[in-house]
Amino acid sequence: MVAPASGGPLEIVQDGVTGLLFRPGDVDHAAECVLRICRDPELALSMGKAARKRVEAEFTAARQVDATRRFRSLG
Repeated sequence: MVAPASGGPLEIVQDGVTGLLFRPGDVDHAAECVLRICRDPELALSMGKAARKRVEAEFTAARQVDATRRFRSLG
């Protein structure tokens, strides 16, 4: 995954582990990240596996419900 280093992606992507983050608005850096993934299939595969493992562990339905409940109780 290639995503901007801002907002939601910062909660999901671990730069260099589960994907690559680029500086928001920096199209050259974004292109470098995309090319790096395209040119290194082993890197893409390892990041994909790490991302899937993280999502399955950290972003379960139960955890999302709990997070939503905590958020709503703050408001």
